[in-house]
Amino acid sequence: MAEILKPAVLSREQLCVIAKITKSFESSSLIPDKPSPPHKRVERLVAWKNDPVQQKKAFLVKWKNLSDIHCNWNTIESLRGKGTFSEADIQKVPLLVDEGDLCSTLRFQIERIICHFDPEVKGNPPSPSTPDLKRRLYLIKWEDSEYTRCSWETEEEILKYGVSKEASMQAFKNYAQRLQNDYVNPRYQLNTRLRDCQYEDVQWLSNRCLLNYNSILTYCAGPNLQVIATVTILMIAQTHPTVYSDGILISSAVSSLAHGLMYEYRSDFKTLDSERHHGKTRFLHPFLILTEESRVMDWMNLLNSTTNLYSVVYHGSETSREIIRAFEWRSNSMDKNKRFPRCDVLIVSKGVIEKDYERLKPIYFEGLVIDAVPDLYRVAKFRDIVAAFKTKRTVFLFTRPLDGNVQQLSILLQFIDPIKLIDLRSQYGDSLSKWKLLTAIKEYVREVAEPAFTSKAQGFTSVQNNAVAGGVVHGVQHHQPSQRTIRKTITQQPRPQYATIDLKTKLSVMGPRKRQERIRQILLEKIVDANKVDDESAKLVGMIGLMARAILEMSH
Repeated sequence: MAEILKPAVLSREQLCVIAKITKSFESSSLIPDKPSPPHKRVERLVAWKNDPVQQKKAFLVKWKNLSDIHCNWNTIESLRGKGTFSEADIQKVPLLVDEGDLCSTLRFQIERIICHFDPEVKGNPPSPSTPDLKRRLYLIKWEDSEYTRCSWETEEEILKYGVSKEASMQAFKNYAQRLQNDYVNPRYQLNTRLRDCQYEDVQWLSNRCLLNYNSILTYCAGPNLQVIATVTILMIAQTHPTVYSDGILISSAVSSLAHGLMYEYRSDFKTLDSERHHGKTRFLHPFLILTEESRVMDWMNLLNSTTNLYSVVYHGSETSREIIRAFEWRSNSMDKNKRFPRCDVLIVSKGVIEKDYERLKPIYFEGLVIDAVPDLYRVAKFRDIVAAFKTKRTVFLFTRPLDGNVQQLSILLQFIDPIKLIDLRSQYGDSLSKWKLLTAIKEYVREVAEPAFTSKAQGFTSVQNNAVAGGVVHGVQHHQPSQRTIRKTITQQPRPQYATIDLKTKLSVMGPRKRQERIRQILLEKIVDANKVDDESAKLVGMIGLMARAILEMSH
């Protein structure tokens, strides 16, 4: 796999980041100069176990400037002179009970290969014709870890020490394909099948986005397939413009994508540097997903599991974000790749947007997805930052039906269609009401009945299997009620009527024994009702009842 990759060198920005990390974090694995075996130094002792062969304690060692895949077992005698640790430090090392516990502290799975470079040999730059493939280094992003834990590895080290050789080879294959097409994938696709209701939502949203209209989806906050499928379709529209005609979606392309098939694209794909459009180089632009910090990784996990889009989460510490800017923004290829940034989807939280707005400001985004960010209404500074982003279209995601006061709806309409807001203000002036704003925004809104995906230990699972889109049942006959039907049923059910009894007055005319018996009867009824909900509620009500009874007994 290494033979088909062109030689590459580190850019000035990348070298500056590595120099800064070398100075600040001496044990970082991001430093390309790895220590030779005789000069390795111990960073920390991870765990210990009994070695049945040597009849001694063996310690799992994490070495400085080396990634977790280089961890190995050593006796304490063999570590003398390779680190500074006292007997107290050795006593604190935990016993390894289950090797699965190591996954919580160490990272062995490859998430992606970010870039590669050919180091200089005796001060000479790498040769474009005959690079030294054995010395070529690859920057590895490890699964479930920050960018500060990235490391440089040779192909031999990855295949030798990696957990799975098949996964490592697949990572090399994916990286070579991206690099070959200047980080543009000509075969964007979904790895899952859309339901009928989701398919109609995607058609509605995609057609609006292709016409550069802004849109609103309700009951759709959080990671969802409707938005991800639309992003995939718009990436296809960028790479294969002839698949679409006058902004109208070609049904065969969307149908194949919706059913998890690879659409047979026409041979109109061209690389970024060679394609010319009206005398200017045509670039591919990424999508920006703006969400809460708690949803960032949920979006990333769903994108990775359902698409082949190259997604990057821009978060973490200042050092981690600096590494992302240096290595994920641009390619380090020697042929001056121009894509900026080179990812397909950039996922950013609200806090990071406020900190690094000036860093993100130069990027032109193909689309902006705002995932239920309440500060859009509350904080004027944050609202100005979002409005300043350069993008073709914006999609708003809301948890509930569209609602709000006049000020909030005016802010939303300002983002969706500022010209319409100006017309409404000039027409109605101070009499502009909430109802008139809702009527004006209605044409931009679609209620999505398919619930958002929820993060679980085994991945992403949909809460409801059958759903209704736009109030009409699509496809086959559903045997289970949709979420919208459930919501309407709950709201239409009459609430239970409780008798208006002045219990305090009634108890005051009773004697002490009758009063205690009546209170005991009421509390038992409460416990029975709470027990129908769950055991925890019953215990809570029962404990409160016992305390109330004890207080009543002590008062007489």
